[in-house]
Amino acid sequence: MTAPAVPVRTSAVILDGDQLCLIHRRRPAGDQYSVPGGLVQDLEPIPAALARELREELDLDLDEVPQAPELRWVQDQITNRPGTTTPLRRLHLVHLVRLPPVSGPPSPPPSRTPKTTPT
Repeated sequence: MTAPAVPVRTSAVILDGDQLCLIHRRRPAGDQYSVPGGLVQDLEPIPAALARELREELDLDLDEVPQAPELRWVQDQITNRPGTTTPLRRLHLVHLVRLPPVSGPPSPPPSRTPKTTPT
């Protein structure tokens, strides 16, 4: 089986009340923030790919979220990357996931201090 002509990335805007979940990556060119998600594997259904990516990146089980993710935005992206002559094309599917409210006192905001590993 051949790969699709255009790679597909599925992702989610995850809302927890008024909080938005972003993935933070440190890159040589600077920090990068993105919504969680990733590429759909060959023959993988879109809902399964989204569930897999959110489980891998956030340990989030979509079966525990009361509302199913809603596809809200589709972007056909074509970009040029430094050092390449062929444009990169990717289809982005962006879903909306609303987390259920948690009873009890609110959690403190996450620390903005990067995690470090002892050497």
